[in-house]
Amino acid sequence: MSLKNMNVLVMGAGIGIGAAITRRLAQEGANLILLLTHRAQAESGPIDALINNAGLALGAPAAFSDLKIRGVVTMTGTNINGYMLATYAVLNDGGMRERGKGTLLKVTSTTALDDPPFPGESIYHATRRFQEGFTDALRT
Repeated sequence: MSLKNMNVLVMGAGIGIGAAITRRLAQEGANLILLLTHRAQAESGPIDALINNAGLALGAPAAFSDLKIRGVVTMTGTNINGYMLATYAVLNDGGMRERGKGTLLKVTSTTALDDPPFPGESIYHATRRFQEGFTDALRT
């Protein structure tokens, strides 16, 4: 599939996997809409693809009971609400639902498929499992 001139929204584009994906999409000629921390309304027309990559793992390796509640709220806000609301936005405001086409690409973590390696991953692990379940439900 050619990405040339497709409008692609990338969540978590600032660092890590998101930054690498962004560089590759730019090489392929995609029109990039980059979200570093929050949702934004695209002004370039309908969204053709969403790279849903945003995810935070704050506080590791601390156990859940030792985490700061602000960090827990930030992680769930990003990893659950941000993930879900970005999907909702591209389906509705981005025009995918109306056009009956578009690509939703999920980038999570292998931690969503296994037991967390240490206690400090409890929130990250749970939110990444949410992303797996949410995406599976959308696919169905």
